[in-house]
Amino acid sequence: MYIELDEHQKMIAIKDHQKSGLGFALEETVECLHCGEHYQYKNVKAIRTKPQFRSDNDFDKIVCKNFPKCNGSIIDLIPFKEIHD
Repeated sequence: MYIELDEHQKMIAIKDHQKSGLGFALEETVECLHCGEHYQYKNVKAIRTKPQFRSDNDFDKIVCKNFPKCNGSIIDLIPFKEIHD
């Protein structure tokens, strides 16, 4: 079960991931290894999942902008320039 976060909540989730060393600069172009689409990182989606056995803890997750059609997550995003230079 998940809900898609609004733009404000999404930016909070992105900043939290960036503080943890995950993610990219907002203007950086990334490519999703699952669907192959490239886009600016600021266009990702953020969802909040509720773990089945810990429903009192919400977890914000960065996913491909094409979620749920694409199941790529933050670990599936790579800098676009690295593979095309």
